[in-house]
Amino acid sequence: MKTKNKLSRLNYLDVAKGLAIILVLIGHYPKTDSGIVTWLSSFHMPLFFLITGMLIKYTKEPERKMAELMRKKARMILLPYVTFSAIVIMLRSAYGFYKTAEFSQTDLMEDVMQTVTFSGISVLWFLPVLFFAQLLFIYVIKFWGRNITYITAVVFLFVSMAGNRLYQGYFGETKLSFEKALSELILVLLRILLAYVLITAGYVFQTYFQQKKIFSFTELFITFLLFLFGIAIAVSNTRVDMRTMVLGNEGFFLIGALVSSAAVILLCRNFDVFSYPLKNVFSSIGKNSLVIMATHVDFFVMLVALKGSEFVKTKNPVIQIIMETICVIIIIGALEMVIIYLYNHYLYFLLGRNKPRKKFKVISSNK
Repeated sequence: MKTKNKLSRLNYLDVAKGLAIILVLIGHYPKTDSGIVTWLSSFHMPLFFLITGMLIKYTKEPERKMAELMRKKARMILLPYVTFSAIVIMLRSAYGFYKTAEFSQTDLMEDVMQTVTFSGISVLWFLPVLFFAQLLFIYVIKFWGRNITYITAVVFLFVSMAGNRLYQGYFGETKLSFEKALSELILVLLRILLAYVLITAGYVFQTYFQQKKIFSFTELFITFLLFLFGIAIAVSNTRVDMRTMVLGNEGFFLIGALVSSAAVILLCRNFDVFSYPLKNVFSSIGKNSLVIMATHVDFFVMLVALKGSEFVKTKNPVIQIIMETICVIIIIGALEMVIIYLYNHYLYFLLGRNKPRKKFKVISSNK
């Protein structure tokens, strides 16, 4: 029975992760409207941390041995972080040589420093933050209990917000030096504290977002209102970025992140009772979201897609944009399918797996 619980998955959370990574791709597409990007940036990364908190609650990870959890998380998160970082460094160095016919030692040292400080190259910042934040959360709730965990989350929220204001005011564009390395470490700490708060919120969410067996129009209406409120909060703030900890109004950021993330999760949970055509597609994307997250920018997938879309030529500007976007979607989808297949069948050890992906029993409301 214990093994069965380990291998089971909540399908609606896989779908939610699938939607989240698609929103990340949309946000990174250069031709996406700036207003849409402002809204998406307000919650697409916080959503991943909220889902992490929900899964910690669902899988009862705090009941497991801490040493066992640390080994598992290191294998499943830190190992991919190291391997993806190494590949990205090589790809960026090769691309730099291709563009300039020489290696940039400064750029190489910058990438290495960001890797060893856990600041992360580009989108890879997410992995070490996920690793340390969830282990910290599990440790606190395991040994100190829920009340202390919630109090700690409130304290961490204020510390991260106040610390971030000091950080943004003190550290500017610094040269590659001790000060730069120190600024990267402080930034990582601020991200971890904020991620801890979001994971805590996700843990609480799971208490109220239990598995559903019937569709609810009332819940759908509430979801619609949450989306509207989240959009209003996002446009009232500025474009935010957890990587650089540019959050605008911190209160607006937190409220917008929680509200829009809750809307996505509620939407996926409510529609989980149906077998709609794209359900398995979104679920599969969600299961492979780590690979997509790590590769869509720094493996030049987005760049190749953009270059490919340049071959689309039409006289109507509206049709041109539509056709270019469709072309980008097709190319990204095709390239990511190849990358995911290679990782799942041949490079699985780089993801911390001992053998190819198992077939999970999926818990879904329509079964």
